[in-house]
Amino acid sequence: MVTRAVARDDDDDGGRRPKKGKGGKSKGGDRGRHDGGGGGYGGGGDGCDGVDRIAKVLGTGSLAQAWGMDGGGGDGGGEDEGDGRKQKGRTQLYEGGERTRFFADDDKHGLADLYAAAKRTSGAMGGGTDAAIAEVIAGSKKFKGLSAEDEYDHDDGAGMLESRRGQKGGQKSHGGNTVWGAPGGKNISIMAEKAEQRVARIRPLIVAQGNFVYLRVPETEPIARGHCVFEPLALEPASTMASDEVCDELRNFKKCIIQLYAQRGQAAVFLEVAVRLGTHKRCLAIEAVPLPTADFEAAPAYFRKAISEVSDDNAQHKALIDTSGKGIRRSIPPGFAYFHVEFGLERGFAHHIEDEATFPLDFGRQVLEGMLESDDAGIPLHARRKLSAEAQAQNVLAFRCDFEPFDWTKLLREE
Repeated sequence: MVTRAVARDDDDDGGRRPKKGKGGKSKGGDRGRHDGGGGGYGGGGDGCDGVDRIAKVLGTGSLAQAWGMDGGGGDGGGEDEGDGRKQKGRTQLYEGGERTRFFADDDKHGLADLYAAAKRTSGAMGGGTDAAIAEVIAGSKKFKGLSAEDEYDHDDGAGMLESRRGQKGGQKSHGGNTVWGAPGGKNISIMAEKAEQRVARIRPLIVAQGNFVYLRVPETEPIARGHCVFEPLALEPASTMASDEVCDELRNFKKCIIQLYAQRGQAAVFLEVAVRLGTHKRCLAIEAVPLPTADFEAAPAYFRKAISEVSDDNAQHKALIDTSGKGIRRSIPPGFAYFHVEFGLERGFAHHIEDEATFPLDFGRQVLEGMLESDDAGIPLHARRKLSAEAQAQNVLAFRCDFEPFDWTKLLREE
């Protein structure tokens, strides 16, 4: 146990006589026997404070030699009445009530010399600071079993590190095509295969296709003539998580549809429901529905009321989020489920979905059909029958003829 002993300036001998306790023995003598130094509280002892005593304890190695200390401890001082042993003359640590030195050799070595000696020898480490750092790195789990030849000659080092990352994150490598950061660590080839299967299934419904997004007609009975759907070719879960290229082409299709509807005296309403974002079981889909001008002006009030009715009073998030002038990407953070309705390109509402299990996936369509008093109003989308292949083909041909003057994808084909 290292005990702190502070030497004080007293008379000519540089220390006070220790006080005597019971039995005629000094407290310093008892203290000295426990500490192995033999000094009293006030002075004597090994002639150093707690820092010097720590160095004394370690004084058997090269660290003490580098700092100019021998292996037997510091300078003694005074005569201990407890055990009768005499110590060597101690170092004067205090002058005029202020501490002037910490070690006996403070006058011989400067701080720079002590630091250089400690770094050069590092007796406790046995090889210097650089060698100690190398030893710690070599003992790390990340580098065990990894040699220079493996890392640079055969590229096994990178493979070993990558395999460890995959095991630690619960991600499996399939032929070296692991997607880091993808939800669930899914393989890019599997995701691409699912996207290809989805596109192949609905390809007969596609009217126009860009590099990243395509436009198609709905599989069921449309709400009105011109009702269509935008979907990405890749597996994108929502607009808030889609790439910039996908968002740019979505906006291009929206502009073209707005012009198509305006030619007929109608306005466009865009609907999106984003749920199950972490599973990749649903893909981004935006529906475009034409409304007469009068109904378009009344639509915001209908949606505001409908959103307030499905909102929970104890919800943690705001029920209605105004996306006007900001868009959905600057209104809802990525990874959050939401419903979004846009009235043209300048105005819109968003609603954060708290309970995905109870929120209807055709919420926006139900609101529009109720406002238009459609015959199919109130019928869930999953309960409706899909159109026959002939009816779907007719809808595709009719929509393609209407959309052809506004089809921006023709520019891609010309290039």
